[in-house]
Amino acid sequence: MEETVQKIFKAQDTRTQLYKEFEEALKANHEKTIGLEQMGIVVQLVTEGLNEVSLDIRKLQASLSSPQLQSYVDQLQGLEQSKLQKTIKIEQLSLPSNIKDHSSETEQLKEEINALILKINDTIQSIKDEL
Repeated sequence: MEETVQKIFKAQDTRTQLYKEFEEALKANHEKTIGLEQMGIVVQLVTEGLNEVSLDIRKLQASLSSPQLQSYVDQLQGLEQSKLQKTIKIEQLSLPSNIKDHSSETEQLKEEINALILKINDTIQSIKDEL
C-alpha cells in the first residue's frame, strides 16, 4: 500500500509541476512574451498532462485497501479540480472583452485558490499520516 501511495504522491508532484508551467505560460501571455498560438499549445499539453495524471491517480486509488485513503484521494482530486476551475475563471474574467470590472471577484477567486492549496496540502498530510 505504501508503494501505491508513493506513486500517488509522485503523480501529485507531476500535477503540481504542470500547474506551475500553466501559470508561467499565463503570466508570459499577459506580459505578451508568448503569443496566442504558443499559449494554445501550452494549454493543450498541460490539459493532456493533467488528464493523464488524474487517470493515473484514479487507477492507483482503486488499488488502495484503505477506505480512508481512498476517501483522501477523492478529496485531493476534487480540490485539484476546483483549483483549476477557479484559475480558469480568473483568466476568463481578465480577458479584454470583459467590459465590467471583475477585480473584486478575481481577488475572491484568488483567496479561494489559496484556501484550496492549504486544503490540498492538509489532505496530502492526512494521507501521509495514514501510512
